[in-house]
Amino acid sequence: MLRSSEKGEKSKTSPEYLPKKYQELIEYHSQKPYFSEPYRTLRTNLHLLNSHNPLKTLLVTSSEPAEGKTTILVNLAISFSEEGKSVLIIDSDLRKPKIHKFFEIESYPGLTEILLGSKKLEEVIKNINTNLNVIPSGFLPKDPLMLIGSPATKNFINDVKSKFDIVLFDSPPVLSVNDAVLISKFVDGVIFVLNSGFVKEAIVKKAKARIEKFKANVLGIVMNRFDAKRHGYSYNPYDRYYYISR
Repeated sequence: MLRSSEKGEKSKTSPEYLPKKYQELIEYHSQKPYFSEPYRTLRTNLHLLNSHNPLKTLLVTSSEPAEGKTTILVNLAISFSEEGKSVLIIDSDLRKPKIHKFFEIESYPGLTEILLGSKKLEEVIKNINTNLNVIPSGFLPKDPLMLIGSPATKNFINDVKSKFDIVLFDSPPVLSVNDAVLISKFVDGVIFVLNSGFVKEAIVKKAKARIEKFKANVLGIVMNRFDAKRHGYSYNPYDRYYYISR
């Protein structure tokens, strides 16, 4: 397993320190089944989609901002790590990154520096716990689209794919900029997060059509804040997420 710090060095990413939000989520996953079960279901569905050739690199995106994609991504990462898998979260939103804030780590150095060749993977990766690792965004470049679209991105993804069981990319919304569209070409699959009742169906179809033009493998939609009981799908009043496969 790659580590971000040398042996004996204490930092915010060492086992001695766990971010508050992360600790809270770990407690929810272990103590509140109604919270963790939707993510375990999503995790299982992803396993079953291609059991003979497991999906290892996944892009989590949305059509518009504020649909909850980062929250879904972090919880899914925790769910995978609970299986004992080595998980890597990559903040590929080089415009408005959020992952570093959630884990209370520095945003620099990160993905930008790796793609520019100024830093190596082991110099930027942050180890959160035994199975969970994070690469923050890094310095925000003047032209994120050009950097994301460079050959270095494909080479980087192939590299981390060989070193981790699951790699999850957080990205900007599809209809805001084309960054997610470019990344989608290099990953095994794309998950769309939809804020149920907030985003119109036409917007979702437009976003899905845009990303499919690049031959992306759209795996399905996760409906956030979904009132399953209202739609007759659930007996559990706490359900807030619903997965729709392609």
